[in-house]
Amino acid sequence: MTITYDASKLEYVKGEAGSIVINPSINFAINKEKDGIIRILFLDDTLLNEYISKDGVFANITFKVSGTSTVTISKATLETEA
Repeated sequence: MTITYDASKLEYVKGEAGSIVINPSINFAINKEKDGIIRILFLDDTLLNEYISKDGVFANITFKVSGTSTVTISKATLETEA
């Protein structure tokens, strides 16, 4: 998932896995590629039983606001199996 934002109005502080991510230290990564772009990756490292299986919070992202801005999520695909 790629999150783009106006870096002149928002400063990325941190990102953490949400409550629906199992074993986030292995299966979840978040990285500020550069000012204005954050990339998030989820991968069930077991390829078996640590997939996202319920609705809920996927990621918690904290910004410092220095104005007003719009955050755009682009090229994001999350699929779960019931």
